[in-house]
Amino acid sequence: MQPTETLRNDHAVLRGKLMLLEGLLPLGRAAYFPLRDVAYSLTRRLRCHIEKEERLLLLMQQGAFPHPLAPVSALLDEHRDQRVTVALLLELVINGSTSSIDQIVLCASHLIDSLRGHMAREEAEIFPFVEQTMTRNQKMAAMQDMRAIAARYYPEGEPAPWPSDIDEHLVNEWSSPRHVVCAN
Repeated sequence: MQPTETLRNDHAVLRGKLMLLEGLLPLGRAAYFPLRDVAYSLTRRLRCHIEKEERLLLLMQQGAFPHPLAPVSALLDEHRDQRVTVALLLELVINGSTSSIDQIVLCASHLIDSLRGHMAREEAEIFPFVEQTMTRNQKMAAMQDMRAIAARYYPEGEPAPWPSDIDEHLVNEWSSPRHVVCAN
């Protein structure tokens, strides 16, 4: 498996979590507990993913690749912004009673839009370059590092990507009038 395959799998998981988060936002306070759970899960997965990516980018910057990548510093800046935004989102949903739903929606919407764009840029610009440039030994070293990072975040084993139909089921389930009425 290539390091970029691992990162693409992470992207699939993150996209599923973003879709779930986006589906819960219109429900506002009625979806407080699922919003909190999704925010926590998204935070954990995003932190793990960013650490894996930054390890790969570090290999690139340490001369493992013949040409420096111009977008690397921009990606690192985006990672920093994503860490701040996801931490803010988590804080907002944890402090639910003092946070307005408008603040939560604004923060979540910003994270959703920026993260989707970020992942698309990585898949279009960075991953093809990495796949073509890395040697077999560099790929093996990167994969070993990524497994070690994942083990720190998920000592019980990294969860498999969610099938999208499960995400849709959860969104539909929490969007049903039964939950909205019960949660009010």
